Amino acid sequence: METPDCINVTRLLEAFDDNELDAVTSFAVQEHLEVCPHCRARHAWAREVRASLGRVRSTDPAAPSALHARIHRELEGWRWRRRSTQTAAAAAALIVAGLLAFQWMTRPTAANVPMEFVRNHHASLQRPDAVKFSSADVGAVEAWLREQLPFAVTIPGRPPSGYQLAGARLCEVAGNKVGYLLYSASGRPPVSLFMSRRDAYDLRDLPMIATEQEIKIRCGECDGTTVAAWDAGDITYVAAGDIADTSMLAFAHQLDSVQ
Repeated sequence: METPDCINVTRLLEAFDDNELDAVTSFAVQEHLEVCPHCRARHAWAREVRASLGRVRSTDPAAPSALHARIHRELEGWRWRRRSTQTAAAAAALIVAGLLAFQWMTRPTAANVPMEFVRNHHASLQRPDAVKFSSADVGAVEAWLREQLPFAVTIPGRPPSGYQLAGARLCEVAGNKVGYLLYSASGRPPVSLFMSRRDAYDLRDLPMIATEQEIKIRCGECDGTTVAAWDAGDITYVAAGDIADTSMLAFAHQLDSVQ
């Protein structure tokens, strides 16, 4: 079970791995990891994320001919956000004082956000009720989500070629409630589409790959799962699926929120 101590330590894991913490704080984090299996698993997961994203940096996916004119081949270098010295010092003081419970007012670190969506994607597919509201009727699904969420969502008016809307449910990603759509296809892996308030997450560390009608799409691979993200109106859309990056870009390009 996650505790306030776990939340505090999670915020320091990136700086811990990069040896940016002072000796006292580093010892406190190490001590917590030794006694907390939950945080040890998260730490191992985060390190794998960084390794996976590093592999993406060295890969330049080639777009299919149908998208060649629209997909940029430049991949931006991964930029790992660093915690400021002041934030780390403040956190260290609290940890040394006994890892007191307090709530951090920043968003999840950019390096961890894509993997949070990947984890929710796989967790959703393993659930017996992958969707709570089963329907291929776009209007009905959108109306249901608008009743459940504290913000108005706009879901794509038609599914990408070969896919069918299976339904929707609510889920939580990195502490935020988001809308979830499941798209299924015969002979192809399913794709999850998450919808959140715009700017609820920092996804700038996904490399920029394509631009369509001023919509900028970021796409990368996390632990073998492809993640694409873009903003449209007041909504941030994040798609996750075990498909190639070019296939994910084709999926995204066919959605109304991109065109």
